[in-house]
Amino acid sequence: MKGNKKIFGGIELEIKNYLLVVGKGGVGKTTLSLLLALRWLEKGKRVGILDANLSSPDIPLYLGIPPLGIETLKEDIEPLEVRGLKVLSLGLFLERRWTPVSWRGPIRHRVLQHFLNKVQWGDLELLLIDMPPGIGEEHLTLGELLKGKAQVLFVSDSSRGAVFEVKRLNTLFRQLGIKPIGVVLNKESWHRPRGLKLKLLGAIPFEPELLLASKEEGGFLYFEGSKTFRTSLKRLANRSFRMLNQEPGYPLTLKARILLKGG
Repeated sequence: MKGNKKIFGGIELEIKNYLLVVGKGGVGKTTLSLLLALRWLEKGKRVGILDANLSSPDIPLYLGIPPLGIETLKEDIEPLEVRGLKVLSLGLFLERRWTPVSWRGPIRHRVLQHFLNKVQWGDLELLLIDMPPGIGEEHLTLGELLKGKAQVLFVSDSSRGAVFEVKRLNTLFRQLGIKPIGVVLNKESWHRPRGLKLKLLGAIPFEPELLLASKEEGGFLYFEGSKTFRTSLKRLANRSFRMLNQEPGYPLTLKARILLKGG
């Protein structure tokens, strides 16, 4: 899904794709967002990640980035770069990692709008947006700001609560004009939960080593996991990226025929 072009210093830059990652709290959405982003970086993709969870902005914590303080929050912000990954989170601008953030809707709207439109992201193939759990103000705001530009990846497990949350989120984003690329089952086998009428992009098995990585400062940057885990993540990353770059409404086979015919 094509994104926005912006002008910075006379240079035209573009964010080609926006991907919202959503799901119920506890399904491993943020962890999976980071692992996918790092996997795409390894494949040479130009990737940024925006932490849209303004109440619990934990992505800097997972990456081992200390808070920089409120004085670093300026009009023109540049994302912090970690091993080639461009990162932006409200957690970067807190005085302490445990500083509470309890803003009302209008302030949240303005902050997210600023993060999207005023930040110098550069030329990205993908801006991955890690959403807060469930449904909240951030979902409505980003749905409005990115209507017709973004796509959404649902993260679930086989529990009834997580499945019903995906159904709610799917209904909401379709109403907002944000199309799904599919669903991934985290900490699960290839068992499709009943009632999920979404493309199943992959299943990521439970990985005990991931718990150990989460306890270390920046542990996600060095995490590898078992061979089964790495293979599952690789497949998911490849399938997800292909879905992002597939034109809506045209199967890949039909698209290939049109190109071969010169249409």
